[in-house]
Amino acid sequence: MAAPKRVRRVRRAYGLAQTYSGPVGETSVAAALLRFGFPVAKPMWGDDEWDLLVLDRDARWDIALPVQVKSRQDFQNQMSGSTTRTYVSGLLKSYVERSPGLCLAIYWPYTGGIWIIPGAKNIIRLYDRRLGQGSFAALANNANVGLRVATNNRVDLPPRYKVSARNAGGVPLLLKALARQLRDDLRERVRLESLAP
Repeated sequence: MAAPKRVRRVRRAYGLAQTYSGPVGETSVAAALLRFGFPVAKPMWGDDEWDLLVLDRDARWDIALPVQVKSRQDFQNQMSGSTTRTYVSGLLKSYVERSPGLCLAIYWPYTGGIWIIPGAKNIIRLYDRRLGQGSFAALANNANVGLRVATNNRVDLPPRYKVSARNAGGVPLLLKALARQLRDDLRERVRLESLAP
C-alpha cells in the first residue's frame, strides 16, 4: 500500500504581482467583513472610487459604507536587500473629501494582514499626524493620499485598526459607530429639509 501523498499548503501569497494582489486583497477584506456579520456587496461598475460596499442595517435606515481596498507592496533595495518605508497609493484626495463614510482597507499580501480605517476623518487624521507625506489640506484635489503603512517591516498603523481574532470587537464596533454617525447626520438633514419652506 502506497503512502498517502502529502498535500502542500500555501500559507502566504509571496511575490504576488500587482495585478493579482488587488483582487486577493478585496476578497480577503470581504471575507473578514462577512465573518464580522456585515453584508458585503461588490459594485460591478468600473469606478475606482469604491471596491466594496459594507451594509449596516437598521430598522429604518440602511447605510452603505464604501470601502477602498489597497494592497501594501514591499520593494526591496537591490543593493542592501532591506525594505524601507512602504506607502499605499491610489487613494485620491477627492474620494476622501466627497465621502465621509469612506473606509480604507489595507491588505498586506505577504502576511495576510488586514487593517481597516473607518471614515474619511480618520484617514485624514492619520495622514496629517504621521503617516502622510505632508498636510492633507495642502494636497491638490486629485492628488494621491499616500499613507505610510510600514517602516522596515514594522507596521506603522494603529493596532485598533488591525483585523484579527484578538480584536474581533474593535473593527466592527468602529464600523458600527461610523454607520451610526452617518445615520444620525442623514436623519438631521431630512429633519432640516422638512422644516424648510
